[in-house]
Amino acid sequence: FPSHDKQEQQSKLQKVEELKASVANTVVPPVVVSTVPEQKAQTVVTVKNTIKPKNVKDAQDAYKLGLFYAKAAGFDVDQKLQDVGVQFKTQSEGNGALGGYLVPSELSGYIIDLVEQYGVFPKYARTEPMGSDTREIIIMGDSFAAAWGSEAGSFTADDETFGRVTLSAKKLYGYAQTTVELEEDAIVSLGDVLTARMARAMAYKIDQAGFNGDGTQTYGHIVGLKNAVGAGSTATAATNHDTFAEIDVADIVEGVGMLPSYARANTRIFCSNAVKANVFTRLAMSAGGASAAEYISTGIVSNFFGIPIVEVNVMPTTDLASQIYAYVGDLSQAATMGVRRGVTVSRDTSKGFDTDTIYYKATQRLDINCHIVTGK
Repeated sequence: FPSHDKQEQQSKLQKVEELKASVANTVVPPVVVSTVPEQKAQTVVTVKNTIKPKNVKDAQDAYKLGLFYAKAAGFDVDQKLQDVGVQFKTQSEGNGALGGYLVPSELSGYIIDLVEQYGVFPKYARTEPMGSDTREIIIMGDSFAAAWGSEAGSFTADDETFGRVTLSAKKLYGYAQTTVELEEDAIVSLGDVLTARMARAMAYKIDQAGFNGDGTQTYGHIVGLKNAVGAGSTATAATNHDTFAEIDVADIVEGVGMLPSYARANTRIFCSNAVKANVFTRLAMSAGGASAAEYISTGIVSNFFGIPIVEVNVMPTTDLASQIYAYVGDLSQAATMGVRRGVTVSRDTSKGFDTDTIYYKATQRLDINCHIVTGK
């Protein structure tokens, strides 16, 4: 190389050696690997752009019920059910299409609430779980007695009487209809509407059996209050008082006066809205005073003689002679409703195939026994 080229080359080689020395003297910090596991983001389920449910209390509850029906319909909503904490089970193992789908415990409470809202008997009667198809329940009498004893004296035991009430599970079922479009597009409305329809239908049948049952298949072979009440437990209105407009305060007083003392703490008057308006409201209005003015402004008569009035849709609404138009007493002491199994839901598309109508069937197993229907 020419002399000037050799000098330039040596200068470059010297710089390379300097860079090598600089790199060798550089301290590289150690790499630290974190042992803290990655935190998985929590799933928050929100319900947006939905119509406010009319029957179930809030949209989130209706959403959960809608997911349940969607699962029963075959939609893949397993992750969504898990996100809202709902466990889904089939009634028959391995095949829900055959045995139906058991409403999860997280959701069955909504149906029970609506049944009690629409119905009267499930709300006020004594309720007992049934571990088998038949169950006997012990009913204690009202003969417990107390006595004064002397020192070192003997005690005389009261001969308490016990009654036995037998409950035999019967199947109650109800149908509700919906459409393919509702299943696909409106899950909250699906949960709200279907649940309300099922609860309303089942509550009506339970009330019919509990109040009017005559032991035939029409009422699930249940004998209701109307046919269980004894002759000595009814108060008959005065002669010629055979219409709602003719019943007077004395007729009501006679019935209330037959009430046993032990049943008065939780007593209710059970009657139809027609009787409430044409008998109890009329009598309250005729009494005058401040109460009459209040009834005119509010249109509400909530009690009579201080006893709350409960409306029963299946009780008489028209004037007929020789019929029971009202009951007064504690229904929880007069009747027991045994529940063998919770609500099971199954779905069918074949019946309404040509109209895209889908049928949901809800079933429950229960029994009603009216056992202490008596006067004082």
